[in-house]
Amino acid sequence: MSLRRYLRSRSIGQKLTFIVGLVMSLAFAGTFVTVAENERVMLEAESGRQAMAMAKLVAANATAAISFQDGAVATEILSALGTSDNVLAGVIFNGDGSVLAQTVFRPERAGLLSAYPAAGAYGYVIEGNCSGRSSPCSKTAAGSAMYS
Repeated sequence: MSLRRYLRSRSIGQKLTFIVGLVMSLAFAGTFVTVAENERVMLEAESGRQAMAMAKLVAANATAAISFQDGAVATEILSALGTSDNVLAGVIFNGDGSVLAQTVFRPERAGLLSAYPAAGAYGYVIEGNCSGRSSPCSKTAAGSAMYS
């Protein structure tokens, strides 16, 4: 039975009830999709803010390790990132861009690093001055990749 035939045999009250129900269902579905997308965007933004904060903390704490080329201290600094389930890997770069220390925390999910094409092999790279003063290192950088 077609919808037109079904509605033709109904009273005006039933037709109006059907139309209002249909419109309300569409409005509810649209609202649900909008709220779900908003939550996804907010979660992604929060994950990015957390990654940025962690990377900046690592970069700030790694200044001495970079200045003295101390890979052991740099690795110890990176080990603090392993407490977060969202961090896949961490990298500290020298001022010349070479890797001073790197750690992969979640080897079972390390393949996900390739899902971030703009990030290259190390995920998001955060760069900053060595505590805002001139020192032997011109840049510090810490990389961390987030999986949400």
